[in-house]
Amino acid sequence: MRSSPGDGYVLDTCALMDLSGENEATSFTDDHARRERVFQGLERLIQDGRCRSVAVAKIEVEQQSPIGYKRLSPFGSKFFTSDTPELILELQQVLIYLEPRERGWLSRRRSTREWPDPYMVALARMRGWVMVTSERHRTERAPNNRREQKIPDLCDAAGVDWFHLADLVGFEGL
Repeated sequence: MRSSPGDGYVLDTCALMDLSGENEATSFTDDHARRERVFQGLERLIQDGRCRSVAVAKIEVEQQSPIGYKRLSPFGSKFFTSDTPELILELQQVLIYLEPRERGWLSRRRSTREWPDPYMVALARMRGWVMVTSERHRTERAPNNRREQKIPDLCDAAGVDWFHLADLVGFEGL
């Protein structure tokens, strides 16, 4: 986990869902004015080239965060980064850090659906940016919910800084 702002940020779908209020259990705020200020701040970061996601996450965002998708999809490739040879090479390095359970899931996935998490971690690692997620690190989860490798766990293994949406809001003054 990082304790200072980054040069740029890779935004996970769950953080976007928390901001939009679509994930009620972990909603960032019920204050619509505050939510709007944060969205506007994210839009400025995107315009400045300092906040992105990956193209592989576009379908996930559209399905799981329709409000977030409607808000950020007009930015197109300025937000949803397409695969590049450099990103694919970095992805290969990040996949090394997947735990056996996740590697097994990855090999059994449907060919029509990519798993965005390793791509997002690879993009953050490639750019030296901070991964922004609402997922909890293994040490923050209940003992019966620690088997699955979440984004913070993968980030730690791959040497990528990460923090939560509230940290981004605080560091960037959104």
